[in-house]
Order: sequence, then structure tokens, then C-alpha cells
Amino acid sequence: STTTTASKVTPTPTLPPDITPPTVHISTDFTKPVAKVPIIRGTVTDDRNISKVEYSMDGGRNWLSAQFLSSADGKTGYFSFTPPIKEDGN
Repeated sequence: STTTTASKVTPTPTLPPDITPPTVHISTDFTKPVAKVPIIRGTVTDDRNISKVEYSMDGGRNWLSAQFLSSADGKTGYFSFTPPIKEDGN
């Protein structure tokens, strides 16, 4: 005897490519020299969800995570970080 089973295949939706870059605003004031390494703060917005903020100090070879707090809708985030810069006396 032969048994035939019917199954329904549900395709996985494909998201369109994300072509709109996020907008980043730095709120830290860099207009004057500072005595010590500042905390860099800002906001980031995107038309899709934001999951993290990273920064690079070597042209993109290495990335460090910023502290990140997302809004309820996930489309706006607030970040802060202190770059690991050694003071050189200048």
C-alpha cells in the first residue's frame, strides 16, 4: 500500500536590501581642547531597528562597542563611549 502525504511549503520572506544608512549625531562638544579624554555621546536613528553602535579608531580594522540604549521602537538609540586614548601631555 502507498501512503501519500501532502505538505504545505511556506516560503521565507526576503527583506528588501537596507539602502538607507543610519543617521548619527554626536552631541559631545569638540570646539575646545580638553584636559582628559572625553566621553563621546550621541544619538543614532535608522528606518530599521538598531541593535548596537560600534566605533573604530584605526580606519575600520578593529571595532569597539559603545554603550547603547535603544528606544522602544528600536529605531532610535543613544550611545556613549570613552575612547581608549593614552594621554600624551598635549
